[in-house]
Amino acid sequence: MQWNINGRSDHDGRGYIPVDMIMGEIKEQSPDIAVLVEYYKFENDHECFTKSLEKEGFTVFCDSRKPERREKNQVLIAVSDKFDVNSGFIVKTISNKSTSKDPIPDYLQVTLSIDNQQVAIVGVRFIPRTGNIEKQLSVLKECLESTRNDKVVCLGDFNAWSSNLLNEYGALLPKNYKIETPGLYKSRQGEYKNSWGFEKKEPLNWSFVQEKKEETSKKPKRTPLDHLMTRNVEVTGIKYAGWPFLNEENGYGSLTPDDYKDVDYLPDHDILLATIQV
Repeated sequence: MQWNINGRSDHDGRGYIPVDMIMGEIKEQSPDIAVLVEYYKFENDHECFTKSLEKEGFTVFCDSRKPERREKNQVLIAVSDKFDVNSGFIVKTISNKSTSKDPIPDYLQVTLSIDNQQVAIVGVRFIPRTGNIEKQLSVLKECLESTRNDKVVCLGDFNAWSSNLLNEYGALLPKNYKIETPGLYKSRQGEYKNSWGFEKKEPLNWSFVQEKKEETSKKPKRTPLDHLMTRNVEVTGIKYAGWPFLNEENGYGSLTPDDYKDVDYLPDHDILLATIQV
């Protein structure tokens, strides 16, 4: 399970984590591993949220460093205690000194033992609107290719379509890795595309809705931004959850999956789900 929970700090450090809502969805999905991106360690809520996860049988990992910039988001990885926690975990972070001119993606890597095999779980989020996706891809490529683990699962919000990554930035993608996204396919002409469920109104092939820039523009744009990158593992059942948390009770009013979600501190991405066989 991977979820961008929209934990932005609005550049002033104020905000909150909707602990009950996010925990309710984690309980409902019942994942073995949960990767939360755009996570922000709000002082009053981080400890409460961590304890809630631990109470549900998770071991929780998050970068212990304070971000270089107050508005810098982080990654949280929660691993079910069904795995051999006594075998130990290896945690890897990278520089958190990201700037608009030199963007570095949010990154956290946890290596754990699954069926006596070492598997690296990586949470990542690319920083949008920097105009430098090449730099962030290069950083991710170096990290993933340098890991000593044979089996790797990287989950995150890439702020780019997987078809665009494959068609336009193939040389910058990590070698021997596969990109997995709901609805991704290769056309007869050899071009990668993302398919949709528009006809049936099924919100299963997009994870984010972009805002309309002008009144004269078309409807808000549905976009698949959350993907998997894997090495030497089998992925089945990959899908977006279909926005199950989007209701008035959770604070979304009358918003639908088709709408741009102009909400503060509430998740504005759908949940990415998949089954991984090592």
